[in-house]
Amino acid sequence: MVTKLLQKGLKEFNLLLNEEKTDIAILPEGVFRKWVSRYHAIRPTRGSRLSFQEFKELYLGVLRIDQEVPGTGIIDRFIVDITDSSYSPLFPVRDKYIDKTISLLLLLAERRIKSFPRILGLVETIMIASGQPSTVRNVERHLNNLLHNLIKESHYNRYLIAWILYYLKSNKLKTIKMPSFRDPILTSIQSNRSKLFTSTRMFKLFRGVRAARRAGLLPKHLDVFNP
Repeated sequence: MVTKLLQKGLKEFNLLLNEEKTDIAILPEGVFRKWVSRYHAIRPTRGSRLSFQEFKELYLGVLRIDQEVPGTGIIDRFIVDITDSSYSPLFPVRDKYIDKTISLLLLLAERRIKSFPRILGLVETIMIASGQPSTVRNVERHLNNLLHNLIKESHYNRYLIAWILYYLKSNKLKTIKMPSFRDPILTSIQSNRSKLFTSTRMFKLFRGVRAARRAGLLPKHLDVFNP
């Protein structure tokens, strides 16, 4: 009965229920999200520092839960729990771990594209916490390799490309040779000049990449509940 009512109500807005994310559960268990209890069983004490091995085991645990209960916010929760209140990483950022750490974090975007900005924010704080030129080069290489693959089908990957371009430009990193984009957001970031609603001066939707960077790191911009 509830499902039918939801379907009827959503139809008025030309929306449909996602069958993969729809489940009928018996109360009282049904009011709780399954992944939360499972994650709490493996999560570290908030604010505690992790060894690389502990970071890796927690990461693998998150992947297992996400695979069994897809479409949740577990990846975002994981990123929050491995950083402190100033967004700095709570795991080692030494040279011997950096390459593997960045690879693991970028792989999370394949599980949940919505989490990609947060992942980049964490990569940014790793780069700053490390303070080593080798880390900067490592991040630069990983993101440019990813960008190279994404632009092969730029129409489908505009969201990811936009975030990578912003990251590279805001941190003054080298960028591979880029094609000319038609998307106004991509061209705005690429040229560092607004291509959005340029015929009006009534409002401003674009702030320069460097100006946005001076206003704060990505994690700060993305922390919408702590503006």
